[in-house]
Amino acid sequence: MKNGKTINSFFFLFFFTILFMAIPSLTTIHADTRFIVNTGHQGEVTDMRVQQSSDRLVSVGKDGTLRVWDMKRDRLLDHIQIGHRPIEMLQLHPRKSIAAVLEVSENDGYILSVWNWEKERKLFSRELNEKPLYLSFSRQGSYLIYSLPQWRSIRILDADSGLVMPYLQNGFGIVSFFLTNSSETTLMAYTTQGRVLYLGIENGKQIRVVEGLPESLKTIFLTSSSRYACGYRDGKLFLFDIYDRNRPVELETPLFRDATYHQESDTFFGIVSNKDSSTSNSEVKINQYNLDPSGKTIELQNEILLQSSTNGTLTANSDSLFTTGNDGEIYRFQHQTKSNALFSDNALRPIYNLGLKDSKLFLATSNSILTLETEAFAKPAEQLLDTEEVNLAEYLLPWQKGETGLQLSNRDTLFVWRETGNEGKLMEFDTEKGKPIFGPINTPRGISDVEPSGRNFIILENNGRIKRIEPASFFPLNEIVESIPEKAVSFQYLAIGAQTILQTDSRTLLVGKNRSQRFRDPLLKINLNTGETIPISGNMNSIYELVMNDRNKSLFSIGMRETSSGKISTTLNRHTLYNPGQQREIFSYDGRDSNASMVFDDTSDRLYFTIGYNSLHYFDGRRSKDFPVAGDVIPRQLAVNEEYLISLNRDSTVSLWDKDRMQNLVTFYLFKDGRWLAVFGSEGYFGSPGIEDRITVVQDGKPLPSFRNSRFRLGDR
Repeated sequence: MKNGKTINSFFFLFFFTILFMAIPSLTTIHADTRFIVNTGHQGEVTDMRVQQSSDRLVSVGKDGTLRVWDMKRDRLLDHIQIGHRPIEMLQLHPRKSIAAVLEVSENDGYILSVWNWEKERKLFSRELNEKPLYLSFSRQGSYLIYSLPQWRSIRILDADSGLVMPYLQNGFGIVSFFLTNSSETTLMAYTTQGRVLYLGIENGKQIRVVEGLPESLKTIFLTSSSRYACGYRDGKLFLFDIYDRNRPVELETPLFRDATYHQESDTFFGIVSNKDSSTSNSEVKINQYNLDPSGKTIELQNEILLQSSTNGTLTANSDSLFTTGNDGEIYRFQHQTKSNALFSDNALRPIYNLGLKDSKLFLATSNSILTLETEAFAKPAEQLLDTEEVNLAEYLLPWQKGETGLQLSNRDTLFVWRETGNEGKLMEFDTEKGKPIFGPINTPRGISDVEPSGRNFIILENNGRIKRIEPASFFPLNEIVESIPEKAVSFQYLAIGAQTILQTDSRTLLVGKNRSQRFRDPLLKINLNTGETIPISGNMNSIYELVMNDRNKSLFSIGMRETSSGKISTTLNRHTLYNPGQQREIFSYDGRDSNASMVFDDTSDRLYFTIGYNSLHYFDGRRSKDFPVAGDVIPRQLAVNEEYLISLNRDSTVSLWDKDRMQNLVTFYLFKDGRWLAVFGSEGYFGSPGIEDRITVVQDGKPLPSFRNSRFRLGDR
């Protein structure tokens, strides 16, 4: 497979066997114990800051998390899920374990919030219509100050309560940088018109104005002398006097993607990306400039070559530079050793889909199917930790990249397909024998959905083309079929904007879709024998998830609806199966949630669903119930059996839930290096040998020395 050859056999790679030991008394574990899993952000790191007073590096990212790192020991100390939307700005309190973050809100605005990361507590938050140009705590941390792109630019908040302070009510220009003095009585503000103003904070009195400075500087840093500042724009670096109008020093530079400044050494660092047009390769480097604190010279001292994946976020402390990559990587360049090493990365293996069949859990990665099999899935929660073997096996798929879809059929088979890319691939597996029934077969487009249909199946391609395939017509099936033979397609239909399909009986297919010019309704009912199509009217703009309760002939849908005010809500509706146009709203979330899912549990007659990002829900036929989710677990996809609900979470972890109490019993972490970890709330953990390097144990908000981690390993005490 690695050489691109056809796979004709089934490869199981047994990575490990987990042994759940009967656990002795847990009374030795402190009540306030947390297990922080040492892994980086999912996706891009958007901002980083060094808190010199604590020797901590704090980072935020598009995954909505704030992470606190011990720079001396290169380990994660804390992790807070601020929200589900990207965080774009970060500032730290000068002395306390407090961070201010700016995240994108549901209504295309912003939310400014302040958090105590040791206590995992939000102190306050404010909604903003515009993104601040600059954000900072005052010198002693009494105020949180931000500037908006308005003439009255400055806003000052009490840093403890978030109360708006009645200071600097009069406008004086758009401020892109500011600083308070050590007594917090005076504010120095730089406006984009090239002016520096010194103002009394409480009385607003103008103390001094310096005009004629460089205009529209992107980022400004104060030198160690506090008399001069530097800033850059359009390929120029400026060093200028902020107290008198003197001619600034200028130096031509490359265009910087980001920049930072180390004040103690008066060193400016700018990150540069040069693309080679002949090879399409990018060279990423950091230019290091020495600045004369008396404002006389700027000199290029060094050029530091970096990994090409560096995306441009940059910060520094006394001995190191920190840069970031595209998938959670943070790199550390140490000045003394001239070494550039990986400080942290997203160590978790990406998982895109899951399915649960009796004692087997199936997980889809970008290039494989993982099977986790254990009798524990069929035992009550109180017996979960009895001695059990859990086998993890892996089947390598004939594709390397993209998201992988997964769907169980009622014939003990599993459909697996490639969702992304210009070309789709599809396979079917026998879940009992552990070998493929057919495939892989190629399709001209990526596949959005697969619906089992007796011994046949129906596929939905990304372009809206629906096809019913009869695989028996193109045996032998253990080889790649370059294209599906025409004789194998017994039905096809083009539904522009189709997102999901559901077969309700032998001749009826329901299609959830976006509204299109041809059919304005988001639900279609198609006769698979005649091709007759009936649009189903409704108030939804789109439907992307359909589930049926065959027992009482109910249909459930999840989709988006635009309100009369123009806002988008994500809604769960219940329909009558024989007349889907009759619907009742069960639940609505104010905002977009395009990855919500649902699953129906036949044993309890409950519909479990994940609309929204901070709760699990179920509908019992009369009303819906909400269960807030603690910590950093954001359930996305669901599977269920008689005993448990299992969620695939946003960060690719997998959680096992008590269905009645909606309690998270255990969360599994699968790492890219093949190791694994199972965390049982605050009780303890199991894991691969040596997994302690991936765990930070925190008690009463304080990290314990790493050598004490093993005492929390269940079964070892």
